[in-house]
Amino acid sequence: NEDDEVMQVKKGQQVIDRKILLTGSESELNHLYAESKIILDNLEQNFKNLLLHSNVPIGKIWEQLKVETYKTLFAWGDEKAGFNAVHFNLAPSDILLYRTYLVYSNGRPVMRITEKFPLNRSFQPVTKRITA
Repeated sequence: NEDDEVMQVKKGQQVIDRKILLTGSESELNHLYAESKIILDNLEQNFKNLLLHSNVPIGKIWEQLKVETYKTLFAWGDEKAGFNAVHFNLAPSDILLYRTYLVYSNGRPVMRITEKFPLNRSFQPVTKRITA
């Protein structure tokens, strides 16, 4: 497919899709929704292990392991929130900004990440904290 061509995925390489929400630890607001396509065979073993067996965000793994990366902006724009509206307590017709970039490490493509976030940052928490 087109994504495999852009990422230079070779036949037989193990590729996974990952979807996450970055949520503020105190505000409990969802700040960002991200979809990633990751070529596991192009990652160092320690990175791969943390990615597959922990809930540590990709950026924190890069930082923790001091992995050098190079990113190229591939696409950007805005779109209607649609089914992603639920992540941000928005209406499906509200606008999300997005950016897609390709990430390289050790000269090899390792992932494609698309990040989506609300155009208007004055959104409300999706859930409220319940205290007893």
